[in-house]
Amino acid sequence: MRHGYRRGRALALGIAAGSFVWGTLTVSGLAALLATWSALLSVLKILGAAYLVWLAVGAFRRARTVLPDDSVPVLEPRGDRTASMPLSVALVLGTTTISAIGHVLYARLFSTTSVIEVYRRGRSLLERAFGCLYLLVAWHVLRADVR
Repeated sequence: MRHGYRRGRALALGIAAGSFVWGTLTVSGLAALLATWSALLSVLKILGAAYLVWLAVGAFRRARTVLPDDSVPVLEPRGDRTASMPLSVALVLGTTTISAIGHVLYARLFSTTSVIEVYRRGRSLLERAFGCLYLLVAWHVLRADVR
């Protein structure tokens, strides 16, 4: 928001690239690898929960800060089915395209002055709510059974 639509669009395309990487890893067998090596999945769970706690702490800290009028902070399936290669490629490219379009539209929407003003008024409440959500998800990630 603070840096405008151009930076928001760049961020959106970066998120889409990340979606592409995760989609490619998924269809190439990352899920099977994690299912085979439960210790690796446990390490990823702990790291993921720690990251969520870090996000929560940051959200709670940001909720306490007061912004100047001209400043807005920048926000930041299991199964045994196998898909054919053309279907896998179509799924990865499709989700990457949807991610890119959706996030570019978000960047456009959230760079408008009216949305920035609405965000500015509700920012502290949103930061607290997301902090609680991050902690709740971290708790559930740590409690999930790894098999």
